Amino acid sequence: MKIVYVYDSIARIGGMERILTDKMNYLAEIYGHEVYLITSSQGNHPLSFPLSDKVEHIDLDTKFHLQYQHPLLEQLKVGWTLNHKFEQKLKKEIKFINPDIISGNTSFKADLICKLNCKAKKIIESHCAKIYTRIPANRKKSFFKDIKDRYVSYQCFRDVKRYSDAIVTLTQGDAAMWGQHPNIHIIPNTTSIDIQTISSCEAPRVIAAGRLTWQKGFDRLVDAWNIVQKRHPDWILDIFGEGFYKDSLTRQIKDRKLEHSITI
Repeated sequence: MKIVYVYDSIARIGGMERILTDKMNYLAEIYGHEVYLITSSQGNHPLSFPLSDKVEHIDLDTKFHLQYQHPLLEQLKVGWTLNHKFEQKLKKEIKFINPDIISGNTSFKADLICKLNCKAKKIIESHCAKIYTRIPANRKKSFFKDIKDRYVSYQCFRDVKRYSDAIVTLTQGDAAMWGQHPNIHIIPNTTSIDIQTISSCEAPRVIAAGRLTWQKGFDRLVDAWNIVQKRHPDWILDIFGEGFYKDSLTRQIKDRKLEHSITI
């Protein structure tokens, strides 16, 4: 079976990138399928996770992020040009590969992937709760850009429901957000972490890891720890991560006088 995954790039060190890479490697190495990764803008960036030699990687060299260097009206023009370029290149590769399945993601060109004119079944994966999918990590944008993004999101999700052959979500809650669809599946994320030892649960320490963005709720964790620390002053919390909210979290920790028990 020929399976194509379409994504912008495997350059960030994130959960979505790890899961996609793990699945592609597994399908190619364990099941022996012909697996292809088509990226829009990998460029010279190294892959953030090891990709099997049995997975063919094709980069279309359409750097969508470059449009944001321009004023809003110019962004629309450059964005349209990049979209057209990407669509033509993607159609050419899909025609050449002639896959059985194309897997897309709600965060990148899912509507375009659903409407590709080919024999392949289109499967769209939702790796983030639907209501948060297209909200930027720093939440800062102009009124007009917010309206534009909401409209684009509405159109994308409408087309995904109308044209996809299947939608895959991580949780029952996210599946419910998509409403009625004839073929929706819930498949939780896998993990490749091999646990060799089990904690004795004797160390008074808690760790949390993730992107320091508002979606992850580390600000709520700090508020919760403010309660925990008063009851259990010997416990410590270590937060591992980088992101836009690091300075804000640092100030929050300082304001609550928790520097002695929380470390980022």
